[in-house]
Amino acid sequence: MNIRGILFDLDDTLIPSEKLYRLGLQAAHRRLRREVHLAWPAFLQLYGEARALIKSRLGSCPAARNRMLYFKQLVELALGSSRPRLALEVMNAFNRCWRSIDASETRRVAARLARRYHLGIITNQMALMQLQKMERLDPRGKWFKVLVTAEEVGVEKPGLPIYLLACHRMGIPADKILLVGNSWKSDVRGGLRAGMQVAYMCPGKPPAHMPYRTFHVPSLKALAIRMLG
Repeated sequence: MNIRGILFDLDDTLIPSEKLYRLGLQAAHRRLRREVHLAWPAFLQLYGEARALIKSRLGSCPAARNRMLYFKQLVELALGSSRPRLALEVMNAFNRCWRSIDASETRRVAARLARRYHLGIITNQMALMQLQKMERLDPRGKWFKVLVTAEEVGVEKPGLPIYLLACHRMGIPADKILLVGNSWKSDVRGGLRAGMQVAYMCPGKPPAHMPYRTFHVPSLKALAIRMLG
C-alpha cells in the first residue's frame, strides 16, 4: 500500500459520539427542566426544531453544527425570550458527556499505529467540541499530531479543501495517506476524490462492491491487524 500517514474521522470512528450526544442531551434536559416543565419527548422535539431552524439559516456552513446555537435557540423557543446565562448552563450540562468517553481501546490502537505511521484527524464538527473530545482521547497530542476541523477551513467533508489542508499539515502527499471513516459520503467519496486510499470502517459485512483503492474494516482493532500484520 505504501502508506505513510493515516487520517481518521473522529465521530463514531474513534469515539462513540452518538451515544455521548444522547447523554449530553439528557443532562441538558435536566438543567432546562429546573426552569420550565418540559418532558423528555417534548424537549427532544423542541431541540429538533431549534436545530432545524439553525440549519435552515446556515445551510452547509460548518457553524450549522454548533450546539451552542442549538441550545440558545432552544431556550428562546422554550421561554419566549433570550436567557444568556441559562443557554450557557444548558450547553455546559451537555458538555459533561465527554467525561463518559472510554478511549482505552482507541489509545491502544493509536499507540501501536503511531510507531509506524503519522496519525491525524479530519472532522466536520466545531473546533471547541472536537478539542473537548480529544482532551479525553489524546490530550498532549502524543499520537495524533494533526487535527483539522471543518470550522477552521470553512468547508465540510467531502469538500476538497479540508483534505488538502490535512495533507499539507501532515506533510504527506494524498496518495500516501489512508483515510479511515464510517461515512460513505464524507469519508469514502471525499477521501477518494482527494486522491487518498480509504478504509471504510463499519461493523458487519462489507458492501458488495468496494471502489478501487478502498477496503473494509469492521473495527479499529481489525484496522491495526491489517496495517501492522
